[in-house]
Amino acid sequence: FNPGLDYAQIAAAGCAFAIVRCMTGSDRDGVMRPDKLFRQHVDGFGAVGVHTIGAYAWTSSRRDGAEQADLALHVTRDLGGFLALDHESSRKDGVWTDPDPKRATEVGCDFAATVLDARATCPVYTNPASLAAPLPGLETQPLWLAHHGLKHWPAAPAPWRAVTLWQSEVATIAGVKIDKNVFRGTLDELRRAMGGT
Repeated sequence: FNPGLDYAQIAAAGCAFAIVRCMTGSDRDGVMRPDKLFRQHVDGFGAVGVHTIGAYAWTSSRRDGAEQADLALHVTRDLGGFLALDHESSRKDGVWTDPDPKRATEVGCDFAATVLDARATCPVYTNPASLAAPLPGLETQPLWLAHHGLKHWPAAPAPWRAVTLWQSEVATIAGVKIDKNVFRGTLDELRRAMGGT
């Protein structure tokens, strides 16, 4: 979602793959929109040899999960990689604000069910705190876990048994903050594990 990326510098810093946001999810008016920078980022990374292996959809509690999945599937129809559910919830001082955990669960599960009707997998991007809004039945899907500040590979939060992809930190590359994701294996193994092609 950053318009000022220097793709060549990011590639030179060792970036092996990209996962690009395909739609916004926190619009105050509740209207979901394709991310206007999605194609720019896919093309920009591709031009410097960094493959976009998948996309993620930042969902909102303000709209139906299946409707959001339909939009994300449409935006990523030519990508060829996986489509991940971005399941994040907001809390302030330990109290749920937006979305309500029951609503977040409903939206997330409906989104994933729609994606799974169209694709082999629906990886789940989340963090331990957001799983207070559980995603029953999705523990068989690849887990992409945001857990910053750890020195070792994170343990999987229940009910998952393993973390497939670990977002370990926000790194600054070429003056821009980029999420750093780590996988234990080759790029081809990562693609297969996440369900991309």
